[in-house]
Amino acid sequence: MPKLNLKSQLIKGLLFQIIFIISSILFFFIPSWIILPFLLLIPLGLIKFLILLISVFYLILIIPLFSGIKYKYAETLDIFKVFNFYDIIKKIYTKKFIFNLFFALVIALSFLIIFSLPIMILIIVALLLFLTLNKIGLFFGFVILFVCYYTFFVLGFYISLVVDSILANAYKGETSVSSSKIEIESIISNIISEVKKEVSKKRRKKVRKTNQVKKRKK
Repeated sequence: MPKLNLKSQLIKGLLFQIIFIISSILFFFIPSWIILPFLLLIPLGLIKFLILLISVFYLILIIPLFSGIKYKYAETLDIFKVFNFYDIIKKIYTKKFIFNLFFALVIALSFLIIFSLPIMILIIVALLLFLTLNKIGLFFGFVILFVCYYTFFVLGFYISLVVDSILANAYKGETSVSSSKIEIESIISNIISEVKKEVSKKRRKKVRKTNQVKKRKK
């Protein structure tokens, strides 16, 4: 049984990686920063380490490569005529770009750590509420889980945009710190406002339902 469990966990992890690698190639930047905190939920240490290693390796190499092709060769590049990828890599991976890439990864990881730790605690609280098996506990557990997962989604999206813009500015020859300052300051307010909108929508729907129930009773 443990062997089957190990195989299934490995297959799931590899499938996740394949899906996100394909999406990054198709869309030129990856919204899969959200997958990194979820790796904490995988119980097997070795598999978690391997998937994390693959993620970091491909975040450092694949995404900048395709972003570089997009920004540096957007006007003249015909993807089917380009065979000299070594030349492209040499032009993209300059010293300035490596600094910008490191800066982008530091920002992304810091935001992940700041946001993912309290969200993980909230997920544990939600699971404990589910264990109570009463209506109030289940309702609040569901609300907390929804807010947590939606926040992960929004967080991943905005971090991807910030990282993508930092890399774009690196290719254009701009400094990463000055060009990204406004986006870094606004990312938290954007995430909070998006989550608030979604929560208010859910609250409005709930109020409507309760009003309808009251009318029916009358």
